[in-house]
Amino acid sequence: MTDIFKEIRSAVISAESTASFTVTRILRILGIARAWYYRHLDPDNIQDRRFNPYAVRDDERI
Repeated sequence: MTDIFKEIRSAVISAESTASFTVTRILRILGIARAWYYRHLDPDNIQDRRFNPYAVRDDERI
C-alpha cells in the first residue's frame, strides 16, 4: 500500500466511526472514486497492472 492510500484509509475509518458516514459519502466528500479506493484495498488483486505502482512489466525490466 502506498503512503497516500494509508492516510486515506485511516481518514475513512476515522470518519466512518466518529461521524457515522458511509464509505461512499466519505469518498465523495474527499473527491476520490470508489473504484480507485476499493482497487487499492488489495493491490495484489488489481487486474490492470498500470494502477499498481509496484508492478513492472516484463519488457520494462533491465
